[in-house]
Amino acid sequence: MFLSVVTPEGSFYEGEIESLIAPGWDGSLGVLKGHAPMVTELGSGLMTARSDSAEEKMVLSGGYLQVLKNKITVLATYACKVVDIDAEQAKKDLEEAKMLKTKNDAEMKGRLEAIARAQALLDNSK
Repeated sequence: MFLSVVTPEGSFYEGEIESLIAPGWDGSLGVLKGHAPMVTELGSGLMTARSDSAEEKMVLSGGYLQVLKNKITVLATYACKVVDIDAEQAKKDLEEAKMLKTKNDAEMKGRLEAIARAQALLDNSK
């Protein structure tokens, strides 16, 4: 299978994989070769892409995942490789997100997404 992860900044990851575990909106989901076509919304959390020779771990926040003919496309609002996580910055981001004052539903949704992203980074930092 081929995995392509794209963020608003551009192509984040591309490569051949054997399996994928991703943070779905309401729980983790797995994809193996031959998976039925699907499109699903992503939540915030750890995504693990495994190949014969390696394992790539990334933290995602928001977006969509599409499976079609052994090609997986992830359109993520945010992506970071686990090896690149700055735990101290994630702690600061989490505290800032918790302190934000919100005035409407759209701002509240943004605040909750920021909290989920920062928490996912912190949970997966080394």
